[in-house]
Amino acid sequence: MEVQNKRILSVEEACDLLGFKKSYVYKLTHLGILEFTKPNGKRIYFEREKLEAWLLQNNSRGDMGGVEKPKQKKEDTLQDVVFSSVLNAFKITSLSNTANNNLPEPANNKSHG
Repeated sequence: MEVQNKRILSVEEACDLLGFKKSYVYKLTHLGILEFTKPNGKRIYFEREKLEAWLLQNNSRGDMGGVEKPKQKKEDTLQDVVFSSVLNAFKITSLSNTANNNLPEPANNKSHG
């Protein structure tokens, strides 16, 4: 039976329908992105209609009349946050050292004896 005519699909059939590798389909199920059933506790199955609906979510409106799509803000990665923190700490230390270097030397208070 052809995949398009089946209501319930195996992992292999779901891969054919979605055009994804088996490992990626398993990853999507593990992350809770793809809904599945596991009737015997071993093999997983998918409803074709739900997979198709998932594929069609977040659809684009197509031509936006020359209007540029707004760019999404990039999420800061841990590396970005750490680098920014180190850079800010370095700037503060550098500014502090520069300010101290510009201070006049303290007067040498030698007592006359």
